[in-house]
Amino acid sequence: MSTHESDSILLAALSQGNKAAFDVVFRKYYPKIKFFAARLCGDKAEAENIAQDIFMQLWIRRNQLIEIQNLENYIYVMTKNASFEIIRRSLQRQRIVQETASEEPDDNIIDNELHYKELMAIIKEEIERMPAQRRRIFLMSRREGLSNEQIAQELGLSKRTVETHISLALQQLRHLMPLLELLTLTLMLTREQQF
Repeated sequence: MSTHESDSILLAALSQGNKAAFDVVFRKYYPKIKFFAARLCGDKAEAENIAQDIFMQLWIRRNQLIEIQNLENYIYVMTKNASFEIIRRSLQRQRIVQETASEEPDDNIIDNELHYKELMAIIKEEIERMPAQRRRIFLMSRREGLSNEQIAQELGLSKRTVETHISLALQQLRHLMPLLELLTLTLMLTREQQF
């Protein structure tokens, strides 16, 4: 008996709701269909979904199968169409993502940058309120990264005086600690969203 003749018998049995016939069709074609779908769409997991959907559709539409002349061709055409639909949707999603990314900057990044600028302005304002010597020592320490000893040598002060000024500057900024923590968090979130 040829494959075409055996498929015709299987189709007749399947169209009448014969589960044993469905099992035979499934075992015979499932691995081939899964392999074919994987070659078309390039994704094994998606190919498995496609193959399962094909056989689910075969069972759902079993009453219409009696009209099919060639079961193998019918299944392969269904698989090809399903695979192309998956590819089409995937390309469409990628296009939408690219268009969206190129058209609009991320609102969260913009918001974070605005918050960052606002917080930095508040901190700078508080630093500007410090006495001139304290502000200069604090900025040399924090902005330029100089050690207390380097600052003392550069300004002709004792190391203890430099430490006192830095300690007083930090006390003055202490009430801004919640803002500083928020600033740190904002910086972290902005960097994460950019990558």
